[in-house]
Amino acid sequence: MLLEELVAFGVRRAVFLGYCGSLLPEVRVGDIIFPEEAIREEGPSYHYLTKHEKSIPDLQLQRRLFDGMKSTRLRSFRGKVWTTDAPYRETPNKVRRLCEEGILGVEMEMAAAFAFGIFRGISIGAILIVSDEVNEGGWRIGFFSSPVKEARKRVIHFLPQILPEVAHF
Repeated sequence: MLLEELVAFGVRRAVFLGYCGSLLPEVRVGDIIFPEEAIREEGPSYHYLTKHEKSIPDLQLQRRLFDGMKSTRLRSFRGKVWTTDAPYRETPNKVRRLCEEGILGVEMEMAAAFAFGIFRGISIGAILIVSDEVNEGGWRIGFFSSPVKEARKRVIHFLPQILPEVAHF
C-alpha cells in the first residue's frame, strides 16, 4: 500500500532496508543479504505477476548497492531469498530442501515489493540484515544483538554515500 502511494507521488526508486533469517550455516547473524530473486510463497506478488514470472529486484541497483557496501567490511552475500507469510511453516524438511538449492534467507516482503516494482516499472532494491538463523541446527535468535545493531548502523551510514539521491527524501 505504501509503495502504491509513493509511486502516486512520483517515486521511481525504492531501497528497502529489512531483516531476514539465514538458512545457510555460513550466513550468520549480522551479515548482509542482497536478494537477486525472491521465491514466491506469499499472496501479494500474485496480484502483480503471473505465477510463472520471477520476482526480482532491479539487478543493476542491487549490484550498485553490493559494490558500494564493500567499504563497510560487513560480510555480504548475493542470491535468492524465500518470501513466505507463513513463518511457522519453516519446517525442517523445507529448510533442508531450500538450503540444498542455495537459498540464502527467509523473509516476508521482498517477493511482493519486487513484483510491484516490475508491474509498475520502477526500480526496487533491498538490503537485508540477518537477524536470526533458521537451519538444521535449530533457531538462533539475534534480533537485538550487537552484530545486528552494528550492521544496521553501518548500512544507514553508508547508504547515502552509495546512492546520494536517497539522501534527499
